[in-house]
Amino acid sequence: MAGSISTQDHEVIRKWVEDRKGKPAIVNGTESMLRVKFDENEQDLNETDWDNFFKIFDERKLHFLYDPDENSRFFKFIYAGHKERQTGQR
Repeated sequence: MAGSISTQDHEVIRKWVEDRKGKPAIVNGTESMLRVKFDENEQDLNETDWDNFFKIFDERKLHFLYDPDENSRFFKFIYAGHKERQTGQR
């Protein structure tokens, strides 16, 4: 996506998510499939705390690809040096 930014900086990620009223989450039935929960009605997601979220993020060597536009919720989790694997577009 043109204009998107990739980061591993925890504070940048946390600010981006919180600025859009999102919360760190994990897909139900998994231990490490990260997502961002923007809607309380997303029952397939379990909220988690930031420490656990970033522990998984770092262990899996992920990058957070995001659109910096303040109105955008576009993001993807990508593996460093690999093709895109997880999508989290909302």
